[in-house]
Amino acid sequence: MDREYLPDLLPVPAEAVAAWAKTHGTPFYLYDEAGLEASISRVQTALGWNPGYVNYVRLRENPNPALLRLLYDGGSGVSVSNGLELRAARQCGFSGVRLLYAPTRRDPEAEALARSLGAAWLIHAQALLPDAPVPVLYLRVVRDSSYMEPAARRRQNRIKAGFTEAQLREAVVRLRGWISTEVGLAAYNTSYDLLPGMLASRWTDLQKLARQLQQETGASIRRFYLGEGPGVVYRPSFTGPTLEEEAEALRTAVGETDCVLSTGICKQVLERHGLLVTSVVECRTVYRNYLVVDAGISQYLRPALHQAYRHISILGKTQPENRRLWQVVGPTDEDLDRFSDGRMLPNCRPGDLCIVHDVGCGGRSSPMLSVGQTVAPEYLYRRDGTIVPISPARSAEDVWTFLYGGL
Repeated sequence: MDREYLPDLLPVPAEAVAAWAKTHGTPFYLYDEAGLEASISRVQTALGWNPGYVNYVRLRENPNPALLRLLYDGGSGVSVSNGLELRAARQCGFSGVRLLYAPTRRDPEAEALARSLGAAWLIHAQALLPDAPVPVLYLRVVRDSSYMEPAARRRQNRIKAGFTEAQLREAVVRLRGWISTEVGLAAYNTSYDLLPGMLASRWTDLQKLARQLQQETGASIRRFYLGEGPGVVYRPSFTGPTLEEEAEALRTAVGETDCVLSTGICKQVLERHGLLVTSVVECRTVYRNYLVVDAGISQYLRPALHQAYRHISILGKTQPENRRLWQVVGPTDEDLDRFSDGRMLPNCRPGDLCIVHDVGCGGRSSPMLSVGQTVAPEYLYRRDGTIVPISPARSAEDVWTFLYGGL
């Protein structure tokens, strides 16, 4: 719960948001094309000193074709986990080393497609190892937690996929005969944090393990996947390490080697440049003040399911005075249908536009299909100041057809 005033920063002009909402209604997602392009370029610039470097953005974070094509044009790669995602990536031009196939189960059809596209592979279990050579094969490592501090041990013990060091040795020995396959090591990190030096620390751990494997098996490993980068600071009052600081620390740690690095930096690329625009439908007091908006859990799951903080603002009301504590909630009577448990916001009235910031990842891509609530459309704010639709709304009737149309 935040009781302090936090500044409201929009990636697109407020007047453009207001005009579009007036004409097309709410809720909707709005992405900033220029901001996305700048973030893609920023990652490539910060880490492009490593020859062969690729940043893989998880396709499931936002599979919209318009955004995937921006990633492709900017030099990013994408990571996928199944046949449907592979087809989406192919449709947007991804292939070769810029496509990372990380399956969660065996699927011969998807595996054949990944091979035809020349994709790199990332494997987290012995049962998922391919049956024949592939161009690049990363093995995901899970470290022993018995020697970790209690907090780190609890996090580590929740990891359910990856190779132990003993299993890793077996896999490397098995793959040693695949002359045409470059074997690499991948760090396991399910999320990111704001601690400095995370990329350099992962590199150091993986490089140490690679030297150990070379001594034990004779295998030479020179590819390393370092996972997600520095975290996005969602609270405007917080600070954290910058991407450039992390990249420079990594460069210092790597030094003069012929290794090839890759990362899975998604949040730094996508998150900042997405907004969920909703309308206030009611201001209600039931012991506490509730700001009821027309978007709900159907539009954005993370605040409800993970207590994930996202900054919230009221369009056009930026003054720090006359604010009070509001609970920002959706229109249903479900307890989880909420966007925050408490925000210092200005006095509101029905019709005001309420903005949920930093929703470029995992917003519309994973909606809960709730009968009676729409699935919000998506729009792109272009560099020339125009707004174009990139994905239509799904009405309550569409949801009904999806759930019951075949019965």
